Amino acid sequence: MKNLLLLISIIFLFTACSKVNVVLLPEENNKVGKIEIKNKDKTLVVDKAYQQVEAIEGTSEILTREDVIKKFKESIDSLPKKPKSYLIYFQWDSPKIVQSSNKTLKNAIFQAKKEETSYIEIVGHTDRAGDNDYNKKLSLNRAKNIHNILVKKGIPEEKITTFFYGESNPIAKTKDGVARKVNRRVEIILK
Repeated sequence: MKNLLLLISIIFLFTACSKVNVVLLPEENNKVGKIEIKNKDKTLVVDKAYQQVEAIEGTSEILTREDVIKKFKESIDSLPKKPKSYLIYFQWDSPKIVQSSNKTLKNAIFQAKKEETSYIEIVGHTDRAGDNDYNKKLSLNRAKNIHNILVKKGIPEEKITTFFYGESNPIAKTKDGVARKVNRRVEIILK
């Protein structure tokens, strides 16, 4: 189950060593999961957006979004930011970027230079044309191409990790031997 940053974020705040507050934050689409908290006497269910439960005493209340932001600002600010992902597409059987991906690449570079970006993953992929070993090498070459561009544009190399998967992780599933443009890509993930 994913939370706000995966499916749900739980904020534990300890005050005076005798209270444990749990607040359930919704995902971006306002969906929430369910948390069960067991204390000495009973099981507490937390399943509503912005529901706050004091786990020791067993009290519960629904807060507004604004109340949660105000009351737990420091904890919310310390949560990791949601990763940003950019897809860069490539010419067939080549590590050359297609013209239409240049704007996306420039935007990814601009965002990567911001101080909040501490880690960058570059993930190379291919379509299913060609054999698996060849496609692994091609996906590596595509990923290296993007890696080198980022470094030339001033992104510190120590922030970058490169992966390559060949044809094993397509966006659009196809039979072996099928050349599909959408699968010829590198994903840049900023964290």
